[in-house]
Amino acid sequence: MRKSETSQFLLQPDWGFGALGCPPRVPGSATLLFEIELVSFVNAAAAEADEEAFAGSGHGSVRLAQLVDVAMSERRAGNDCFYRGDFGQAMAKYQKGIGLLEKASMKDEAEEKLWREELIKLYLNVAMCCIKKRLGPKAITFCNKVRDLDRSNAKAYYCHGQACRILGEFDKAIRMCLEAAKLKPNSEEVRAELRLINKCCRFMHGI
Repeated sequence: MRKSETSQFLLQPDWGFGALGCPPRVPGSATLLFEIELVSFVNAAAAEADEEAFAGSGHGSVRLAQLVDVAMSERRAGNDCFYRGDFGQAMAKYQKGIGLLEKASMKDEAEEKLWREELIKLYLNVAMCCIKKRLGPKAITFCNKVRDLDRSNAKAYYCHGQACRILGEFDKAIRMCLEAAKLKPNSEEVRAELRLINKCCRFMHGI
């Protein structure tokens, strides 16, 4: 199947629910028709093969665009793990991509822009994994890495605020989220985080 393609699959009972079925929706010995759309996919094997090839040849002989493509594949594989709730594996995938890009060399401004944009996405994704795993200090480290590359990144301030809330540093959490709100004033997720921080403050002070 190709991306965005929709196909129908007819399954005999032995490949479906068998003689027992799945009452009350599926009777016994039923032939099943599934319609499946391939929304997206990650070629993880190709990404790993490319990474091994790069490791053998050395990054100096590889074009930056190729490194970015492999890093993107790692990020997409990480996203798949993240949406399944496997935050540890997602973080490992993201950090593979980071490892490739942090060692890369850029020859001009266009390559630097491409490198920066992908690296920011990877740093933010690691920060979000850290927040899910309640690793506040590590999340802050990656938020700072983002701001080193882009001082006006609202997501970095927002994630930094979340990490501070996890650590119980509510005043700093509010400051970070207010910075995010300045950069992205219509963000509902930032407003929701500020409400959550205020609720935590009230709880801590018994209000």
